[in-house]
Amino acid sequence: MTWLSDAATHGADFMQNCFINKIVSKNGKIEGISGIWEGKKLFVKAEIVVACCGSIHNPALLKRSGLRVRKT
Repeated sequence: MTWLSDAATHGADFMQNCFINKIVSKNGKIEGISGIWEGKKLFVKAEIVVACCGSIHNPALLKRSGLRVRKT
């Protein structure tokens, strides 16, 4: 079993073979993601973004996006 089937059941959308350039934020609020999919520029507006790029690509995506860990 995976969490992917649960996510799909609850309305999540999936895109394969997509390169995400950055998580787009404005004034500290996430607006969505920008990237390339099937050779075309892509922008997906989203209130929630989950990065599942793995241990190497997640930090690279966060760095490209200019995001930092919030210290509480």
